[in-house]
Amino acid sequence: MAPSDAAIAMRALRWTGDPGFAFEEHPVPAPAGGDRVIVAPVLSGICGSDIGAMRAWRGGDVVPGWPSHEILGTVVSAPARSGFAAGDRVVGWAGDFRGLTTLVACDPAELIAFEPVDGLGLPEHIILQPLACVEHALRRLPSRGDVAIVGGGAIGGLFARRLRLDGRRVVVYDTVRREYIRHHGIGYREADATAPRATGGQDRFETVIECIGHDARTIAFAAGLLVDGGTLSVFGIPAAPSALPAHELFERNATVALGVTTGPARALEDACETLRKHPGLAEGYLTTTYPPGRAEEAYRAATAADPGRCKVGIRWPADTEQEHDEQASD
Repeated sequence: MAPSDAAIAMRALRWTGDPGFAFEEHPVPAPAGGDRVIVAPVLSGICGSDIGAMRAWRGGDVVPGWPSHEILGTVVSAPARSGFAAGDRVVGWAGDFRGLTTLVACDPAELIAFEPVDGLGLPEHIILQPLACVEHALRRLPSRGDVAIVGGGAIGGLFARRLRLDGRRVVVYDTVRREYIRHHGIGYREADATAPRATGGQDRFETVIECIGHDARTIAFAAGLLVDGGTLSVFGIPAAPSALPAHELFERNATVALGVTTGPARALEDACETLRKHPGLAEGYLTTTYPPGRAEEAYRAATAADPGRCKVGIRWPADTEQEHDEQASD
């Protein structure tokens, strides 16, 4: 292992609210036993669960590097029995949602080393982390029947495109991403699932995946799309308490799937296999990257209802002192 983690200096973005960020100097976190893999990030992806965590914040101290958990980068140091070595290209989860740092401490069980897929740029491989979540979720859902996706953002669109690879009929309910969804040969219905008493019409589906984010209104909308005996997947991490429409789910004899991605290494392996077989999944996924000095713009872009936006990321230059001189890239 390289010099002790605590001795390695790093720069970290600290969220200051709404959603400003400021750089600070910090030592790399050194968990008990020095059991973390230290990764120099190439790209930090912005996920809906990061946005949800920010919206749910109710004050108090914010730890540096929070909130970001999608990490793509290169190993700087690793414990001897971790299975990783300096120089490995890795993708996975940043420890404790603290991925906005020049050196990121990661749990070895939540990373995988990979070889880039031919024809894809290295930053495009950030898709592997959310794709791992999709692969894990799909293992828990029926493998046959029509599927509705509520929300056509980065994760909803990825669910839809992955399901189409299996030959499933998929319909996405969204308000702004018609062209993106239809471009990939997926059915589209314009519907605002957050509107009072919104319904999806007469269509019914064996499986419905809610990808907007644990909102009682969107969950109720999704439940209304189920056939009797159907399965509702409420995807993502709830940022605040939300109620399931228990009466309707009971009347429909529905199954509800919730939960985090368990066995992340296996899920990442599955994602790597899928991307190797279908590199076209990465087409149009990473739409915009920002340097860390423009993190506020990046998070605002990730929350905007933009028909041309999919995944937004923070792209870390080799010299983070230059981040203010870089431009956002499309």
